[in-house]
Amino acid sequence: GYMVMADSFNTSLFKQTFQRVFTKDVQGSFKMAFAATLEVKTSREVKVSGAIGPCVSLNAKGPCVSENEIGTGGTCQWKICGLDASTTLALYFEVVNQVRTADLRSD
Repeated sequence: GYMVMADSFNTSLFKQTFQRVFTKDVQGSFKMAFAATLEVKTSREVKVSGAIGPCVSLNAKGPCVSENEIGTGGTCQWKICGLDASTTLALYFEVVNQVRTADLRSD
């Protein structure tokens, strides 16, 4: 969200702040996005434990979801309400079913 500090909608401070929210890049696209969905798909050796950041779980279960939850876990899909250049998310994974290189060697 955004917080605008002004006494009135008619002040120049409010108008400048409001216009800055809707600035565009050189291609004419807004520098933000809304209602994003993040989905993680993994191989059999990796499971997703969770995400930390401005996201909520979409409760999508599956074989790639770890039992060990970190942050918002128990899912492989998250909803992100707003994204901009300063948005940061961290995804956590668990390595399972490791293939040992010693088991693969033939003597």
